[in-house]
Amino acid sequence: MTTAETTPAEEAAASAAAPAQETQNDGAETGGSDEVVLSVEDLRVYYDTPRGPLKAVDGVSFKLTRGERLAIVGESGSGKSTLATALMRLTREPGRVAGGKVLLEGRDLLSLSADEIRKVRLSEIALVPQGAMNSLNPVMRVEDQIIDGIIDHSENGSPTVLVGHDMGLVAQFADTIGVMYAGRLVELAPVRQIFQDPLHPYTRLLINSLPSLTTKGSFVAIPGLPPTLLNLPAGCSFNPRCPDVFEICRSVTPGMLPHGKERSAACHLYDKEADG
Repeated sequence: MTTAETTPAEEAAASAAAPAQETQNDGAETGGSDEVVLSVEDLRVYYDTPRGPLKAVDGVSFKLTRGERLAIVGESGSGKSTLATALMRLTREPGRVAGGKVLLEGRDLLSLSADEIRKVRLSEIALVPQGAMNSLNPVMRVEDQIIDGIIDHSENGSPTVLVGHDMGLVAQFADTIGVMYAGRLVELAPVRQIFQDPLHPYTRLLINSLPSLTTKGSFVAIPGLPPTLLNLPAGCSFNPRCPDVFEICRSVTPGMLPHGKERSAACHLYDKEADG
């Protein structure tokens, strides 16, 4: 592959290749790479408004094994941060967890009392907020804080959820990528597969919008805007922006369908009934 032929997707996939292999090796060293540590089942987080519930997270499910690194990506307003705070039981009014389970080593965090969840935070599950002013201790050197985190956690194989927009960082960090759109997961796949062969049209457009070293000054934007969560279109919420839309997309909401052993996508393109 020459530089002249490299696309944004290929550049990201190349960046992902080595770190993904290292992460898999790290998981093997911890001796529990297949052990499920965190299981999120049909999680729903709604914000009550005078016009009805705003479904910021609507039926999200995934599992994390020991040492696994999951990156959640998507445009602003897709539900990424709401998902992260819900895992910590930090949803604030008018938001509420409307349903689902968050199982940390088999214990449902959503069913714990206020005192119980306070004991779990920081000792068993932690959140590092985006702002450095809220993330770092001002009386310790940054180097020492980073080293402490690595020592306390790269040893016990703690799984990690990264929420962000930077697809280049995601490619180098993650084992698995979850793509969110309008409060739902639309694709979940290993990092190399998702960059080399994205299934969902939204995932393809996200990757194609990455800046390229070979097409300077040329940017490919995703057409249209994300929908208002209080007024989602019928059927697949991405259908007004989708280049592959067909009739069933406008009336039937697709579920997450398996695609091979490791991947899934919420798209009628992979629904056998839709093909018929």
